[in-house]
Amino acid sequence: MALDHFAAGREPQGKVTVGVMETICASRYGGIFRVFRQRYPKVNLKVVVATTLECMAMLEKGTLDVILTVDKKLHHPHWISAHELATEICFFCSSGHPFAGGEAVPVDTLIRESFIQIEEGCNYRQAFEQYLNDQGKYITNVMEIGYTRLIIDAVAAGLGVSLLPRFTLEEALERGEIAVFPVAGYSISMLMQVIYSENRWLAPPLQAFLHTAREILI
Repeated sequence: MALDHFAAGREPQGKVTVGVMETICASRYGGIFRVFRQRYPKVNLKVVVATTLECMAMLEKGTLDVILTVDKKLHHPHWISAHELATEICFFCSSGHPFAGGEAVPVDTLIRESFIQIEEGCNYRQAFEQYLNDQGKYITNVMEIGYTRLIIDAVAAGLGVSLLPRFTLEEALERGEIAVFPVAGYSISMLMQVIYSENRWLAPPLQAFLHTAREILI
């Protein structure tokens, strides 16, 4: 059923189970769950926070109705992308760091910094590490934190540099706590994607969630 033709009709009832990356939850886009709950109080909403690979595995097994992820374009013969949004992955530092001047930072200079990384298995972390590996380079000083907001706070406190989707950095950028900086010869862009399986019945609660996601994730 095309989302453009989704009609509320009788208020949806039932259950919808959503898999989502912690990075999305920690941004303004996490508000999608509050909006959905306010609109559809009779729907039992279950939110599972997991990595992209974990979400994909659960969608494949049928334990999730829909997933929200930030990754390269996901291809699967039985999956449908209900919404996609181009997302820049940014390197950032504290506002008082020398990198905050805006000039492109050479990779060899960047990897000498203390790095505060999201957990292993995160797609944009893997993409950057693969880029370094292809050049025979690696980061020597890494602190790993599994929560986006703690990473931003640590960077703002001058404990290191990091990379995260730009949408997670908006509030800290507005407050002037951090600054994004370019890396010479390298950039990352991914897609925020809302994906469900064509093998799963488009029950009214799932239709309602897809409709809400398309409205909110802009």
